[in-house]
Amino acid sequence: ASFLRVGPISCRDFESCRNVGSDDNAGNNQIIIQPKSCVGGESCYDFGKKAKGDVLVGHKSCLGRVACETMGRDAEDFAIIGDNSCVGEEACQRTFYFVEDNVTVGSNACVGDYACYALGNYAGGVGVVGDTSCVGDHACSRLGSNNFLGSYRTEIVIVGNNSCVGNYTCFYLGGEEVEEFVIVGHNSCIGDEACFDLGKYADDNVAVGSDSCVGGQSCYRVGRGESDGDVGIVSVGDDACIGGDQICFEFGQSVTSDSDVLIATGACADADDVCGTEAVGGDNCDAAICNGGQSFSMPANEQACNTLCSGP
Repeated sequence: ASFLRVGPISCRDFESCRNVGSDDNAGNNQIIIQPKSCVGGESCYDFGKKAKGDVLVGHKSCLGRVACETMGRDAEDFAIIGDNSCVGEEACQRTFYFVEDNVTVGSNACVGDYACYALGNYAGGVGVVGDTSCVGDHACSRLGSNNFLGSYRTEIVIVGNNSCVGNYTCFYLGGEEVEEFVIVGHNSCIGDEACFDLGKYADDNVAVGSDSCVGGQSCYRVGRGESDGDVGIVSVGDDACIGGDQICFEFGQSVTSDSDVLIATGACADADDVCGTEAVGGDNCDAAICNGGQSFSMPANEQACNTLCSGP
């Protein structure tokens, strides 16, 4: 490294900060750990070990046992954590572990026990968590985290600002074998268990727009599928599923045969919409009628749910 600085009251406890940006061939520009950071057994262990760019940890970040351990270990560019982030037991552990480009966690993000745990673990490209996102116990845990390093490596994993706020929000969202991207926009997935298991078994890409899925268990298990290959694309548009708790609950959960699950921009923006809490997942929205590789779609208008899909 051309510049190395560790602030006071940082890198405390057993093996904390061991191997941070330590690869002899990495050629880091600078390694900076701000004051009161990387506190807890094995916190920041191997953080940004192979990064060729800057390796930075902000003020009061990576606090807790194993916090930030192996985060951004293989990043080929930079690995950066903002202030007051990755706070909690195992927060940010293995986050963006194998990402090959750059890794960024904003400020006041990934706060809670196991917050951001293994998020984007085997992703292949860029990994970003915005400011004040992934806040709550297990928030964003295993989001976009492929099961193994191999043919399935999600290229881009991004969580926008102020998203995935609440316990178990965005848990396992797009978390198996997505090949292209897993993206959550700004101000989305708000409330305990919002976006839980959304698109877990999708193969192609998973996206939640901005200002969507607001309410406890909103978008819960949308397009989850039951096993690999059941789901192709899972997409929730902007300003959708904001009508209250359990809005869009389990919509398209049981699709099979590489079906797409699509919720249009502005859909279910009112608790009284017929495609809201009571209808979604009920008899009028039985996912069985949407099998056979067809799209299971929720439009923005108030069309009855049982006419949304043609038969198999």
